[in-house]
Amino acid sequence: MDRFLRALLALVLLRWVLDLLFWLDVIPLARRVGPLLYHGGDQLLMMDMAYLLRFGILKPAAVNIGQPLMLLPWSVILNTAIYDQVVIPATIINGFLFGGLSILVLGWLARHLIGQSAPALWAAALWAAIPLISYGLFFWHPEFETLRSITVPRWSWLVGLSDPPAAFFTMLAVLLLARVVDQGRQAPFWPLVWAGAAMGLAVVFRIHMAFVVIFLLAYVWIAHGWRALLAAGGGGLVAYLPQACYNQVVFGVPFWSGYFSLDAVNSYSLRNILAIQPFSLGHLGETLQSVLAGRAWALPLAGGALAGLVIAGLLIRQRRGTARMALLIGPALAYLGPMMASYPFREDVIRFSMPAIPFLIVLGVCFLVIFGQWLASQRRRMPAQP
Repeated sequence: MDRFLRALLALVLLRWVLDLLFWLDVIPLARRVGPLLYHGGDQLLMMDMAYLLRFGILKPAAVNIGQPLMLLPWSVILNTAIYDQVVIPATIINGFLFGGLSILVLGWLARHLIGQSAPALWAAALWAAIPLISYGLFFWHPEFETLRSITVPRWSWLVGLSDPPAAFFTMLAVLLLARVVDQGRQAPFWPLVWAGAAMGLAVVFRIHMAFVVIFLLAYVWIAHGWRALLAAGGGGLVAYLPQACYNQVVFGVPFWSGYFSLDAVNSYSLRNILAIQPFSLGHLGETLQSVLAGRAWALPLAGGALAGLVIAGLLIRQRRGTARMALLIGPALAYLGPMMASYPFREDVIRFSMPAIPFLIVLGVCFLVIFGQWLASQRRRMPAQP
């Protein structure tokens, strides 16, 4: 076992310790009932669907089938339709299993994209410490106790929702693509298939990841060619089969989601299908207005963040190449762009921003490394003082 892996495993242990401190109420959170930390409500829809699946009943639901399938065994074992009675195994799977594995994935992803082990460990350490970071993030806010009680469980994955596995499989897909980033059209077949399978699973858990999947498939096509796209697409379709079968039975088409509408798709015209989507430029404007209203200081901050993103992209492309720049910046933008143009994002920014955070951490660390290298090169070019 090399030193890098040992360091990552130590960070996994750190994350588990932090999770236990919050979950066991050693570090108190206000909005909790025993082991049930704040979720938001979707867990009830997922548990209802899991319970119906026990009896082979398929009904329209506003959630995808991934998390109900995860809850199904516990519903059977514990013979319950009540989410509170399965919250412990659901939280262990999401918070400890997927949460721990996500640190390994993020560390390896950062090392492949940044090219150095030390910065990769810093990125993994920030993600491992996200329970503490989210706990102290709103220290300045008058309702900080409520906000930390909402943020810590969501960002630490101490919930039985579909967000953690969807984010994990998206990270895994990007890692698998990062491993073959330099091989162009000679990229091996099976890593692309497994990357596609991870994309498919991400959508099976959460339809919101479809935009990232579309971006990643476009990346595969441009970077690796048609054969690679067919390999990744084939793997994705196989992994998507449970959702496709459910959609076909319930909605009449394989590619759909009850998140958009609970009615059969054939009852809509194409114009109506487009009209019911929760995404629009109008929603983007409303989101920006609600965030900036009464917060004049946020406007230059947002402008600085946008300028920093552009500079980061240019520097990363110059030092690490276009493909790595795409994998560093693309997933976060492909997710946040459409989500910010949807009304659910405005209603729950904390939850809907979470899948982008691991990628933003890697991007930020990579930018700091490359910017530091650029500053060092500029100093070497400066003429010596007489």
